[in-house]
Amino acid sequence: MTDDSQPYIYWNNKWSPICGHYFWDNNIGADKFCRKIGHQTGVIFDKQGYHYPADALRVGKCREKDVWDEGCTDGQNGYKIGGKIGLTGACFKNSKNAFKIRCNRRKEGALSISCNGTCK
Repeated sequence: MTDDSQPYIYWNNKWSPICGHYFWDNNIGADKFCRKIGHQTGVIFDKQGYHYPADALRVGKCREKDVWDEGCTDGQNGYKIGGKIGLTGACFKNSKNAFKIRCNRRKEGALSISCNGTCK
């Protein structure tokens, strides 16, 4: 996650923002993302209106039973960078579908951001 709360994932040897479409349909993915970087909970708190600074990773929608390192499985989980999801969802650089995550209750030793300043 960058300092401005946009979530990034290291995928195919580079940091990519998470595409909002389907991922933001619930807070499950945000919660799993935050737990992965050492927080107790996480929520999506602001969506749409932000541009992706790079092509975004199509994580899709997460289910409660999903394990973050194994991927989300509840729809449009292509795990490809850029492109479209469905008829309207764009995950291209500069698409206006970026969102923000708020991680809560940081555990001792937790990362403050997911890419430690090397997202771009």
